[in-house]
Order: sequence, then C-alpha cells, then structure tokens
Amino acid sequence: VKYPEALRLRMRQSFEDVEVKRRCVKSLQQVLVKTQHMAIQCPTMSSKLQKALERYFQELQVPHLHEQAVGPYVPDFVLPLKIAVEVDGYT
Repeated sequence: VKYPEALRLRMRQSFEDVEVKRRCVKSLQQVLVKTQHMAIQCPTMSSKLQKALERYFQELQVPHLHEQAVGPYVPDFVLPLKIAVEVDGYT
C-alpha cells in the first residue's frame, strides 16, 4: 500500500507520540479482555499422524490439549511447559 508522502510523515510522527502509544495499548488490552472468553467454532480435521500422536500421548500419560487456541494460533496439541505441536502446518 502506498500512501502520499505527507501521510507517511504524519503517520511516522504519530508512532513516536507517547500518548498515541498509550491509547493503542489500552485499546488492544480492551479487545483482549472482551475476546479472551470467545470460542472460535471451526471444524477440526485430524490426519493419521495426529491420531497416532494422540494415542502416543495417551499411552505415555502425557497431559495434552487437542486443538486449543494459543494466542492467534491453534496448534494441533498443547503440552505442559508451554510446548505446542503442529503436525501438518497451519490451516
């Protein structure tokens, strides 16, 4: 996206403004608070490898969560110690 030169300069200057940064951070925090309890409904698809890993984790009695949101991402498995496992790449 190309902006006119005057707009670019003005935008750069606004990023340096402490008050602008404060308002942006506050707005993002409000969005986070209002959306953190929202569940995004999307169908889960499991590959053969995902199913095999699920059985493996169960046999080893490794606690894990399947298809859980981690920030903006939804990895295939979330393990203890903040380990995320993505099997087939993002979809």
